[in-house]
Amino acid sequence: MMNGNFNQETQEESLENSKSALKQDAKGLFSSLKLFLIELLDFRHDTDREATISAIKADISIKGATAWILICSIFVCSVGLNANSTAVVIGAMLISPLMGSVIQLKDQINNSYFQLRNSVEDRLMLVEEKIKSKLESNVDLVQNMTDYHLNTGGKRLRALLTLGSTKLCGYTKGTRDINLAACVELIHSATLMHDDVIDNGSLRRGRKTLNKIWDNHSSVLVGDYLLSRCFEMMVEDGSIEVLKLLSSTSSKIAQGEVLQLQHKGEVDMLEETYLKIISAKTAELFAASTKVGAILSDMKTKEKEALEFYGRNLGLTFQIADDTLDYNSELKLFGKKIGKDFHEGKITLPVI
Repeated sequence: MMNGNFNQETQEESLENSKSALKQDAKGLFSSLKLFLIELLDFRHDTDREATISAIKADISIKGATAWILICSIFVCSVGLNANSTAVVIGAMLISPLMGSVIQLKDQINNSYFQLRNSVEDRLMLVEEKIKSKLESNVDLVQNMTDYHLNTGGKRLRALLTLGSTKLCGYTKGTRDINLAACVELIHSATLMHDDVIDNGSLRRGRKTLNKIWDNHSSVLVGDYLLSRCFEMMVEDGSIEVLKLLSSTSSKIAQGEVLQLQHKGEVDMLEETYLKIISAKTAELFAASTKVGAILSDMKTKEKEALEFYGRNLGLTFQIADDTLDYNSELKLFGKKIGKDFHEGKITLPVI
């Protein structure tokens, strides 16, 4: 009995030491990233512009890969799992979509995204079918607009996170993962439609936005239609915990968008305020997407909180990368106009 307690204490001490070391690594990485952002803002004054741009892009590659490994390690430690091959591989596959299709970092990052996608490809196809069936409408305008939106594609990252975390937790009971993966993806789609109206967006994923093809009124109402379908799917699932999580997430996303409007053009905005904004408008849905997998699998509170923690920090990282790309990307890679955030008065981390 004493030996068993000693082994448990030793494992816990080792886990805490690992977490502490990772935190120190994280501090160093984030300090390095801050210096990188300063370089990014200053590069336009450099006489050797092309050489500076190349150096910055190389810096992105190094830091992106470092962040990838670091966050995967934090994921394994926070869940409290042994660092076996399954946890490491799935953890890596969950983080790697971060920049793969937006910045050409390294081939293996894109490969990891497709590894994740391929690992749940059969489930993802069912998610696509579920979304399509849920968006069917007798109103021609609704049908035309939702068909167009679906045809614009997308990485389906939030749906993949739900399917991946569900698979990680060993869910095999039925099709609730498909229903809820479709649900989180539709919540995301609805926010995009509303965002494009608020921002007067004209391009998304390299194609014209709904509000530019039709009009703002239609885009807002079709976005509302998607949200109403989401709530139907939450109710169909039958879990009060899931309903509470996703309804609360929808509310926080809306509040995050309003908070961003409140601070529009505020050039002295604090980094803390910026993090509150992106935590609400982006990270909350990432957190919900990963936590759902633990809920469906009846995991303990510790595992639910670990996956939620992982999803939230992934979401923050994703949004910071996206905001940085607004200053350093190309239209064909980014899928929307470069410098749009700055033009609209959105104060993001590169400016702060």
